[in-house]
Amino acid sequence: MQGADDYVTVYTSAKEYLVSIRLSELEGHLAAASFLRIHRSHLINLEHIISIEPYDGARVQVVMRSGARIIASRPGSKRLRDLAL
Repeated sequence: MQGADDYVTVYTSAKEYLVSIRLSELEGHLAAASFLRIHRSHLINLEHIISIEPYDGARVQVVMRSGARIIASRPGSKRLRDLAL
C-alpha cells in the first residue's frame, strides 16, 4: 500500500484501488502481525515479501511477490532487520 495525503493506493494481485483514507488510519485497522510500515508512504504485507536486499549502508530494499521493489526508510529498515525474516 502506498499513501499520498488523504489517499492510499492498495495493490492486489489483480488490481489497484485508490481509497480515500490516510495510511496511518488504515494501518490501525490491519493486523500488526501481517503488515509493517517501512516508510512514511509504504505499508507492506509481510507474507508477500520475496527478499530483503541491502540498498545502501543504512537502508534495505524489499522485493515483493508482485515484482515491486520498495526502498525502506532507515527506521523501516531497522524494523525489517529486527523481524529477522
